[in-house]
Amino acid sequence: ASTPEPPPLSPTVEKTHHRKRSLSLRGWLRLIAALALVGAVGWAWHTGAFAHLTVGSIRGSVDAAGPWGPVLFVLAFSALQPFGVSAHAFLMVAGLCWPPTQAIGLGFSGMMGAAIAAFWGARWLGREAIQSRMPGWLERWDDRVSTGGLKAVIIVRLLFFTTFYVQMMLAVSRVRFRDYLLGTAIGNLPLMLVIILL
Repeated sequence: ASTPEPPPLSPTVEKTHHRKRSLSLRGWLRLIAALALVGAVGWAWHTGAFAHLTVGSIRGSVDAAGPWGPVLFVLAFSALQPFGVSAHAFLMVAGLCWPPTQAIGLGFSGMMGAAIAAFWGARWLGREAIQSRMPGWLERWDDRVSTGGLKAVIIVRLLFFTTFYVQMMLAVSRVRFRDYLLGTAIGNLPLMLVIILL
């Protein structure tokens, strides 16, 4: 006798199976992207590529770009600072290359671009994995940030500015994007102005 065919899956069960498959695929894609990113950044630090990003070299690149210099500056600031390249170097270049008003506008744009890139990059790549492994003291801090986020972000930024580890910690916390963005703008502004103007 022939074996009876299994009954077709209900639409709900089929959707669940499809969601599990897509989640695992998404997880693998995130892992591959994270490994590629870590490898690229590690290679850049190991070969000394980032060591050549000094105030003089950044300024030379900006000057050589001519009218595209401001665009290149903001893009480079936004793309490189999340990987640990000093924001101070970019802000000093802004103060040296442009009049104060333009320097402040470009410095602020690059600084906020870097903060946004760090936030969404860290959340897409590893927030779930990090959240599940947080120690108790960090979970308590995370709870405070999620409820009183704006004040917490302002204080952290005033104390630590754009420090790489603090930027990543804020990005993987449960702070709302609006609080993160506004708190970063307010908290980073005073030191940014000092660096550019002095």
